[in-house]
Amino acid sequence: MSEIFVPESEHIFKAQDRHPDPDTEQTPDTQKEVKKVVHPDLKATFFRHGRPTYSREELISGQMEGELSEESQKQVEASAKLLADQIDKKRELVVMWSSPKNRAVQTSQIVRRVFEEKGVPFLRKKTGEVRPTKKLEMIRDFETAGDEKGSPFWDKLIEIQGEDVLLPSGKKMGIANWQESLHVLSQTEGFEDLQAEHPDHIRKRAMSILAHLEFIARKMEPPEGKTLRFIVFGHEEIVTPLLQEALGQGVESGTGPTYAEPLTIGIHPAKEGEQALVDLQFREQRVSLGFDPQSRNIHKTSS
Repeated sequence: MSEIFVPESEHIFKAQDRHPDPDTEQTPDTQKEVKKVVHPDLKATFFRHGRPTYSREELISGQMEGELSEESQKQVEASAKLLADQIDKKRELVVMWSSPKNRAVQTSQIVRRVFEEKGVPFLRKKTGEVRPTKKLEMIRDFETAGDEKGSPFWDKLIEIQGEDVLLPSGKKMGIANWQESLHVLSQTEGFEDLQAEHPDHIRKRAMSILAHLEFIARKMEPPEGKTLRFIVFGHEEIVTPLLQEALGQGVESGTGPTYAEPLTIGIHPAKEGEQALVDLQFREQRVSLGFDPQSRNIHKTSS
């Protein structure tokens, strides 16, 4: 797999399954079972890029890299400071991944600088090195990528938004609500002519990223007593499948991460014959999900 990241550490591969925190302990006085905190083997924070501005050429072609304004950069910096304060600097080591889109790369550079200033420890020797990962790209336009003819999908949204077509949420179909518009259009005849990535394919990409993170949690181990924390810079639709399964939201505009807003998961890797567990935290909500890394099926647990 060309996307596999191998951390630079001679002690990274697990000799055996690691579970340093026992699930329970017996107290001598009461002999009652007392639950203890079970830390995830790996954490991943999905950090949506800052609010971008686009040139006219980008909007016409649909090949949108985006540029962060000065105000947007300040917003990213403020969010990065909050995130840096939440990271356990004694326990966690940070690894950064990013979409290759300019707005995501710019966001990652700001966060990297803030982390360095805050003394956040990185796993790699090159402090704060950010690794571009194509799986984190935004919705893909097929066949027309890089073509001056532009994007049929975005052209369709521009055309429709002047017709006051309402979405299930009651909002107007168009660029402002593009993700919900994509889901609606994907159910209509002729969607393939728009040459846009189907929501099912986006979901597969998202589950592929989750499976890769679970693999790292299962097969690799940072130095003793440390936990890996991946900071993943990308676009809102990459976390939509997680939010849909966990909270029944994410497709409608405004229900997923806003610009420069993080969503964090903790991964408890699968043991033999069992599924992995994923603890999701978004805003004030926490949900546990079961994940099968082989089938890449994910579901909300009963607990």
